[in-house]
Amino acid sequence: MISQIEKFKGFRAELAIAETLEDIKNIESKAAAAAEFARKNKLGKQEQDEWGIFRTEIEMKKGAWLDEFFPSKIHSSRTLRDEGITFDESANARLIKTNPN
Repeated sequence: MISQIEKFKGFRAELAIAETLEDIKNIESKAAAAAEFARKNKLGKQEQDEWGIFRTEIEMKKGAWLDEFFPSKIHSSRTLRDEGITFDESANARLIKTNPN
């Protein structure tokens, strides 16, 4: 079985090279599943916190991607919808990017 540390390293490496919103959302889904597994299996608080921190890093990367490819929030919601992202998801990712705490 892969250790939590190995999973973090693997997912972080994937996130570092992710170039598309689809790549980022794929990592986001895998990290959410791993975090839920950690919670349900009552892994230590530190491991659960690490997954939470990593999920924040994913949102920051998503916000950076959105700022680069969809810098204007005005009239971009149809295009964002075409990318599979809602206005609220976009706004949250941009907010977390600018204020991760």
